[in-house]
Amino acid sequence: MWDDHRSWPAQRIEHRMLRKADTQVVTGAASELGPGDVVWAWVPYGRAAGDGKDRPCAIVAREPDRGTVLAIPLTTREHEDDGDYLFLGYGEWNERGPASWAHVAVLLRISERGVRSRLGRLDRMQLRALRTVLRIGRR
Repeated sequence: MWDDHRSWPAQRIEHRMLRKADTQVVTGAASELGPGDVVWAWVPYGRAAGDGKDRPCAIVAREPDRGTVLAIPLTTREHEDDGDYLFLGYGEWNERGPASWAHVAVLLRISERGVRSRLGRLDRMQLRALRTVLRIGRR
């Protein structure tokens, strides 16, 4: 799962793809990536090939048949009063700060081979808040 992550950049996709993905939170299998995990992945930006950087991302769903996960990029830049971001605070991935914000307006498809490392997990309340904003689990 931990190949050369730059060979497997994340792709920006539409939020409607969450409807088809496995959003079930599974505990136990430490080797499987799943909702609530925070990972490092290469996230492209801009138009030029190769533009991008490693970013922490919070996984919100799995696509096991594709070998991919769906994730929301995280940032430490403050976004007070910006509806495209959700304040998450601190966690295993940044215990010493600064606090993290989830860029909920962006959904990424990341190959499991493109994940560089697992940084930690969102706590129960952080994951619940993220799932609520993304309308995961509502019919």
